[in-house]
Amino acid sequence: MENRIGAERVRLKMTQADLAQKLGVTTKAVSQWETGRSALPAKRLVALSNIFDCTTDWLLGLTDERL
Repeated sequence: MENRIGAERVRLKMTQADLAQKLGVTTKAVSQWETGRSALPAKRLVALSNIFDCTTDWLLGLTDERL
């Protein structure tokens, strides 16, 4: 999951600060999710899947199908 968050953020040409602002969290939280140092709350998982236009299963690494 962590690698997909960072990869998608970069793909969309967003900084960690950009993503943090969209989610209403700190840049530190985004950094910790990307590195796996902190668990991603379910509420934020759904928001990320909407921002990245992918399924939550794909974001979690449960499937290789984005949509």
